[in-house]
Amino acid sequence: MSAKYVLAMLPLAFILHTSDVYGDEPSPEGSAEIAEIEASLEETPEDVDLRLKLAFRLSWQGRGPEARKQAEKVIAAAPEYWDAHILRARVTSWEKSYSEAREFLRPVLEAEPKNITALELLVTISMWSRDWETAEETLATLLALKPKAEYHYQLAQIAMEELDPWKARREAGRALQLAPDHKRAKALRRQVDLVKLYATSQMEFFPALEGENRRAYSQTLVASLLPGSSLGVAFRYDFSRRFSTDNHRFGARVNFRIDEETVLSTALRGGKTSVLPQWSADVGAVHRFTKDISVGARYNLDVMKWPGTLHRGTVLVSSQIDTNVLLGAQYFGGVMRHCGDSEFVQGAAIKSRFSRGALAAEVRYAFGTELERPALPQFLQGRLDDNFCLDDLGQDVSGSPIDLSETRAHELGASASVQLGAATQLLGGYGIQLRFDNSEVHLAHLTLQRAF
Repeated sequence: MSAKYVLAMLPLAFILHTSDVYGDEPSPEGSAEIAEIEASLEETPEDVDLRLKLAFRLSWQGRGPEARKQAEKVIAAAPEYWDAHILRARVTSWEKSYSEAREFLRPVLEAEPKNITALELLVTISMWSRDWETAEETLATLLALKPKAEYHYQLAQIAMEELDPWKARREAGRALQLAPDHKRAKALRRQVDLVKLYATSQMEFFPALEGENRRAYSQTLVASLLPGSSLGVAFRYDFSRRFSTDNHRFGARVNFRIDEETVLSTALRGGKTSVLPQWSADVGAVHRFTKDISVGARYNLDVMKWPGTLHRGTVLVSSQIDTNVLLGAQYFGGVMRHCGDSEFVQGAAIKSRFSRGALAAEVRYAFGTELERPALPQFLQGRLDDNFCLDDLGQDVSGSPIDLSETRAHELGASASVQLGAATQLLGGYGIQLRFDNSEVHLAHLTLQRAF
């Protein structure tokens, strides 16, 4: 479960809480009752119970400042009337004056440390003001006084904000033990992903080539552990059949969330390959500058089985322009070192993603440099290892298509996804790559994602 989901639930908790106090809308009946109480107070202005009743009725009608004023009159007449202190703190918190509201609660808790109503309000104020430490400490006090499902659910919410899905799942489970029908605890527990599994199949078609080289396909399996936590790890296996060769690679990625805005990541992948990089590594960071704009940077290193290394630096930016539309762009530049030569490579891509409910669609355009080195021709296999350059082969095989090929290309693609239930997603897409050498490549992929 993402932190974004929890942030969406906190305002819901606010609405539920304030609706209990304010009422849905000011009603004529409530206004009439207020008028009756005010008339009675004119006759007995010293009646603090009646005045506090007026303060409560005003708060129910959404008249917070007036309610606070009446509560303060009660406090002036009866300084230890703790219900008046609590009401004043509550209506003050609705105005987002959280520090002041906490100060209003302080004398209550100093006099009555086990006042359940005051402690519950302190939890609410602390959660609204994102003071997770105070909220947790207060909830621990409440649980010691009175085990309650709602307290465990609030601890689960805090755990999600602190990117601790194990604890969130545990506390939601404890809430359900006490109240099996607690709907919000059920929903939170369903949204906490401990493991995500991905299976992706991809096909490529090269019309300009012949025989088996015309087709390439790959299969990727990924297991992501604690994807919503501050420290997440993913393991992957890739198989690729390309240019009549089999390529197997294993890898791992670690994501470390420094705070709510910044994520660092690093990855390493390698294995038995013929035409794909034998080893690949990257390190990067993404920072969310505002609620809607994120910027990132990444460095990639690819070490080929043949004499070649590719160094790339990438910058990327994404913007959530409204609830349903996400725009993204990236640019990379780098150097390919191969057999004593260096080739500059670069590319750029833009994408737009639209989502609504369980459905999402994305379109993408990219431009850049394609670098490939086919496997050895069959008549050379067994005679040479992979650590060679074209100049090493001699004149009798000059012109053989075994050296690095470079071309520039445009790529257009589209994909769509559908959420199949709470934990399963299906994604599919198609793209075409148009190369400057008048060849083209067709690409298609299908991904099944399952969360546990």
